[in-house]
Amino acid sequence: MDTTVTGAPTQGWELLTQLALHSQQPLGGTEPEALCRLIGELLERHLGVGGRLTLLAGERELVSVTWGDAPTNGYALDLRDANHHYGRLTLAATFDPAFTKALTAQITTLLSIWQRSQLAERIERLRSLGYATLEQAGLGDMTAALEQLCREACSLLPAKALALYWINFNEQTLSRAVSSAGSTVFPSRLAIGDNEAIAEAITFQTGQHGTWQYHLSRRGVPTEWPMLVEPLSVGVELVGLLILIDPGPDAELTISSLARPLALLLHTTSLQQHESRHARELFVLYENSLEIGSGLVIEETIARATENMALALNADFGAVYLIDPNRQNQAQTIAVHSEHLSGVRSFDTITLTPALTAFMERSEPVLIANTPLIAQDNPIAAHATMFGCQNLWLTPLRSKEQVVGFLAMGYAASSYMLDQIERNLLQVLSAQIATTVQHRRLYDAAQQRAGELERLQEISESLAADLSLDETLESTIAGAAKLVRFSGARITLYDERY
Repeated sequence: MDTTVTGAPTQGWELLTQLALHSQQPLGGTEPEALCRLIGELLERHLGVGGRLTLLAGERELVSVTWGDAPTNGYALDLRDANHHYGRLTLAATFDPAFTKALTAQITTLLSIWQRSQLAERIERLRSLGYATLEQAGLGDMTAALEQLCREACSLLPAKALALYWINFNEQTLSRAVSSAGSTVFPSRLAIGDNEAIAEAITFQTGQHGTWQYHLSRRGVPTEWPMLVEPLSVGVELVGLLILIDPGPDAELTISSLARPLALLLHTTSLQQHESRHARELFVLYENSLEIGSGLVIEETIARATENMALALNADFGAVYLIDPNRQNQAQTIAVHSEHLSGVRSFDTITLTPALTAFMERSEPVLIANTPLIAQDNPIAAHATMFGCQNLWLTPLRSKEQVVGFLAMGYAASSYMLDQIERNLLQVLSAQIATTVQHRRLYDAAQQRAGELERLQEISESLAADLSLDETLESTIAGAAKLVRFSGARITLYDERY
């Protein structure tokens, strides 16, 4: 149907009054399609013509509603103000320019009020959602609560996906706390310098727009999306980042209402994890000190300490190797702990290859990535690979300046990283084991020396005793047998007269 030109309708001013009255009603909960139908009904009732109303969200069509005999062509009236383009109105008739201008202005005002009401309601819902989650802090699993918050916040912001990241300033990396899309879109760890918008958000502590890149196996899925990065601060401390993928046009306004409670949540979660980790460290150190002072043989002591460490560090594999004092190019496997398999499995003795010897110069835990790839040159990596490990943290057991062995902690996940606190714990525990080994070896050497002196004293006393020659010789051989292992002995006496 083509448009026709008519004068100002008799009920036109009544229509404007009705639109103005609706502008004063609560509109925040009105859905876009319902609002379009309301406006369409008013236009059809008072103007008696069909038409089409299309609402826009940025450049994207949000909803389009027609009524009556919708025009197949005609002049579309832009519904916009100085800040926003709300949509287009097309009528089956053209009215007096003054009335048309007043009608366009009134509908634009109604849409502007509706949009602001919806925005205010979303902001309030986001704020309430954030603080409601914050009230649950300390009552349960905060990670699950944060994941639920992320999923609900996506539709309110709006955004395609979002994630919270912790910042490690020492290593210049981000570690994913939670996300609405799991690891599909957001990696567990990424370098700050790999994304310019992220680096600028941290440097200037202001929201930044940029591009998010990731890889999916499904074809036809874009690997780049627009991104909004919002820094999360508590006081002057930057505690994390909120990253939005494909944010909606209002996300930059709504994100601020969520940033404050999210920053507090991240800060609270970080404190809880730190306290939990500190308690775990103290427990492991206490347990190991009990094992070390228990008087058990050294193998049992180290086996229990290894199990404690593997559990504390969430390791899939833990093992201790001690260098043989009599064969400095070999090490004995003293203890192995794994949730998947058990036993040493033909690794009772390992050779100290050049690759392993190089680690003896280090004093801190060293990450060995992709253990299957270097298993041929590193027998400890080969041992960990047999237990399904993809990477390995290897720590020399150093007592003062002497390396007595190695402590290995392996992980099945190829990207598992230990933070600085966990590496510090690993270093303390390795020193604890090294000191235990050294003390036990010194104790065993002292005991052996004391036994030797005691046997020498027995031999001296038997030689000074009033015994026959045969008894003296038998006593001497018996005493020597206690000092030195041998399968046979003979004492030859020479007659000085011949």
